[in-house]
Amino acid sequence: MDDELRTLVVELYLYLVTCANITLNALTDTRVIKYDRSLHAVSKAPGSKAFGVMLGCAHDLFEIIPQISRLARLRLLEQEVHHGPCKETTAVFRKLEDDILCWKPPSSRTNQDLVLCGLIFQQGLLVYLYASFYSRDVQNTSSQELILQSLNAAWTLLTRVDCTSPSTTILVWPLTMLGSCAIQPRLRRKISDTLTAMDLYLNMAPPRLALQVLELLWDDGTLFGPLGLEEIMLKNEIVLSVA
Repeated sequence: MDDELRTLVVELYLYLVTCANITLNALTDTRVIKYDRSLHAVSKAPGSKAFGVMLGCAHDLFEIIPQISRLARLRLLEQEVHHGPCKETTAVFRKLEDDILCWKPPSSRTNQDLVLCGLIFQQGLLVYLYASFYSRDVQNTSSQELILQSLNAAWTLLTRVDCTSPSTTILVWPLTMLGSCAIQPRLRRKISDTLTAMDLYLNMAPPRLALQVLELLWDDGTLFGPLGLEEIMLKNEIVLSVA
């Protein structure tokens, strides 16, 4: 297998595996997929023409998704025994938050659509981190403030998205995450419009299915975040793949 084909296959695999993490698997572990972090090193081959085909300019961000999922499982276990995060768990949270906040699009990237999608992915990843860390403690003031900050940043970025660009294919995962925590009507409309446009222009099933799940969650009014997504999917027997 030549280098370009290997890069493409590895990126495709990583994309499918990481995007499977849209819930916290709190109610069932049937969606848990084994993840080999070492494959990210193989995928980072900028000299290959296949580099970025699946992950855009957000390789480092995709690498963080499974790490947040592991942190979320630890937090759920901690909450089950009714105590706050231990020092080790908090340290992991702070490290992941810092890694996400410090991320910058590679300077070699000149495609502004890819850069914009990477920045939106960054905000979706922050929301996933905050919602996962506080998980069942949805009334936590710190959690609400952090999530709202990322949602507002995402709103500004989403107004610039060209839904006809193939670069938007990586946005289904962050839009699903942002939408699961979005309370403001204007942001919900923007996310809905973006997913609808992606379905129309790119003829992709994942945006349509993601919007279906989000609309069920919004109509419920009591569910929120990754835990809410999981409950909606199980209740309605929906298998959602955002890849």
